[in-house]
Amino acid sequence: MWFATSSGLNKYDGYSFTVYNHRPGDPASLDFDDLEVVFEDSDGNIWVGGADGIDRFDRQTATFTRVDERGQAFCIAEDQDGTLWAGFWHGLYGYDRDTLEMIYAYPRSSGPTDDPNALADGQVRSIVGDSRGYLWIGTSAGLDRLDRKTGTFIHYRADPDDPRGLSHGEIIAIFEDRRGILWFGTGGGGLNRLNRTTGIFQRYQHDPVTRQQYPLQAGGFQPRRGDCAGAGHARSGPACPGPPPRFLLGANGWRSPDLCHGH
Repeated sequence: MWFATSSGLNKYDGYSFTVYNHRPGDPASLDFDDLEVVFEDSDGNIWVGGADGIDRFDRQTATFTRVDERGQAFCIAEDQDGTLWAGFWHGLYGYDRDTLEMIYAYPRSSGPTDDPNALADGQVRSIVGDSRGYLWIGTSAGLDRLDRKTGTFIHYRADPDDPRGLSHGEIIAIFEDRRGILWFGTGGGGLNRLNRTTGIFQRYQHDPVTRQQYPLQAGGFQPRRGDCAGAGHARSGPACPGPPPRFLLGANGWRSPDLCHGH
């Protein structure tokens, strides 16, 4: 298990921790200790991102390679083609997994935009490459879908007057379940589910009056076998026994699905 911390990268082998830190004068060490995200690619390499960019860790040699130093990195993902994507304060960038060369660059816009050729104007907080080949980008200003074939975006923005739209502008987590349904965790508007056909979002939110639990409706989150997932994140491990998923009161006062269950 790997953990990104504010004091370096931690590895747990089931018995003890190994800590990887920046060592001044050692170019093969971690470049910075203040980490935000850790990601394992399909080749087993470990990528980390944080306050000063992204590094790649080679597990065979236990060495780090600097990939990008453009500033705060929030998230890392891999798409179906094996391209590595990183979300930064300043935009979205794609890298060749083998050469580490940056091959795609989508800087954030300077303000709200409807331009299909431009990324939204927010920090990139979450990324998922879906089963249909699209890249979904959650930002602090809404949700974007990138069509890799055309290089164009569809922008989804929160509208308080539209109950069928996004419930909140900050998208901090994205998850595609085994049925291909997309779920979006927001920074204050609960959980949203997108109907791809209609473009309508269904909201699952905390009820401040009753504070009761609500069952997740049919067609909801279906993590892969052996995974436990919640609010758009999944972690590998043994299937977790338990009752059917229910909405529970989570952090920040909104309801998140408890999805630790076998199937």
